[in-house]
Amino acid sequence: MRRLFQKISSRHIAGLTLPFMLAAGGAALAGPALDARLAEEDIKQTTYWWPTAARENPRGACIVPGDPVDTPTPATDNLQKILALFETTAFGRQLVQTATDHKTLFCTYENPMERGFYDTGLNMMMVHDGMEFGQQALITAHELRHHVQYRMGFERSLKYSRDEYVRFTYVMEADAQALATLLAWQTRAAGDARVWDGLMSIENYRDTGVAFETAMAGKDPLDETAQRDATAAAAIAWRNNQWLNAIYRAQSIDMYLDELDTTKKIRTYKNAPDEIYAPLCAKPGDFYDCLSTLPKVEGLGYGPMPHDLKKPSNHPAP
Repeated sequence: MRRLFQKISSRHIAGLTLPFMLAAGGAALAGPALDARLAEEDIKQTTYWWPTAARENPRGACIVPGDPVDTPTPATDNLQKILALFETTAFGRQLVQTATDHKTLFCTYENPMERGFYDTGLNMMMVHDGMEFGQQALITAHELRHHVQYRMGFERSLKYSRDEYVRFTYVMEADAQALATLLAWQTRAAGDARVWDGLMSIENYRDTGVAFETAMAGKDPLDETAQRDATAAAAIAWRNNQWLNAIYRAQSIDMYLDELDTTKKIRTYKNAPDEIYAPLCAKPGDFYDCLSTLPKVEGLGYGPMPHDLKKPSNHPAP
């Protein structure tokens, strides 16, 4: 991943602009407003950025939940519609409320390599503006769950082994995708199938949808207990996707080795107890039994890499 990203320390951020940022409900922000966010003194973490300016994209837009939209555009309208749709589900309301409480910046941007991501250093959510509504909403839910994870205190750590570093990534990604799948199901059950259709249209993501729908077969689509079990099944489906495992293993190991090199710390071989992940499924976010979905940690840091696999999905797109 070092070839894909350029690392910039927080003290070098002022004056730069980030491309490809996702927004949800708030003031449409132009270059100066983005510069102000980038220059905030409380930005202390290393961040990843793409070397083109957000202001140069005429389709790009940013909003902040809870703030008025000064200059509405089709992009800001779309982002507000995504948040309004989320508000119709219990999980979606939690995502929106957390983002509102922390004034998370949501932006759209054109990016050739990522569908979306959440930048902890800048508190920015980013989503590709070339996707259709359902896909954008799905990625928004996924990345907003990463925001919630971060607010819970979940961050990668060299306190544990290379295997645990990889497991941490797997758990966070499976959790985010399983809960985005839950949101897609709940909005479909309420009569709006766009997010579900977006889920099923994205290669490697549809695995979680297939698992969720299979677990719900023959059951009341609104039954919360059944949805809990189906969400757990979706998390396990993410874990069983060999391509996703390989991609995120490669990314995690690269970051792990970079962090060891940067900090000059001595590596440890200690694994974390499973209970360290328990807050993911604690109230108020008790949407599934997350501990039942944890992968075994031993050997996770030494499995297949992307170049070892011949096909990218368990369910290839037609």
